[in-house]
Amino acid sequence: MLASIVRALFAAALLLAAPEALASAPRAAQLQTRAEIAAERGDTRAAVTLLHAAVVADPAGASSYVRLGDLYAAMGRANLARKYFAIALTIEPALPAALKGIAMLDIAAGNKAAAEATIEYLATICGPDCPEAAQIQKALTAKADVLDKP
Repeated sequence: MLASIVRALFAAALLLAAPEALASAPRAAQLQTRAEIAAERGDTRAAVTLLHAAVVADPAGASSYVRLGDLYAAMGRANLARKYFAIALTIEPALPAALKGIAMLDIAAGNKAAAEATIEYLATICGPDCPEAAQIQKALTAKADVLDKP
């Protein structure tokens, strides 16, 4: 696991070694777009590498951390996913996408109360029609038979 993270960070550094690769939000956005294309192709390794490069390009951009969390969650790497969602929340403490990511991990772990608390919190920060809250509620409903067992 550590070796794959080191390889990803090394590859990210190589991507950024090009002269045009200045630390910036536009460069990070470009890398995120390339990562999305790689993920759509099913190349999660390339997507993760590109997102790590986006983090290096713009360490204060929370969206790259959220997307890394999403990818690691999809790969079944809950601990890494939670780590990247938490980093995003240190940058933007009320970021709905990061809060949703953590709530989805909570649901997968069987922690219904934590997910419900996140829904309530999201309602206060983004209103009653918050799409992230609706997505969490939908996931809770889908898992109700498992989560509601005593």
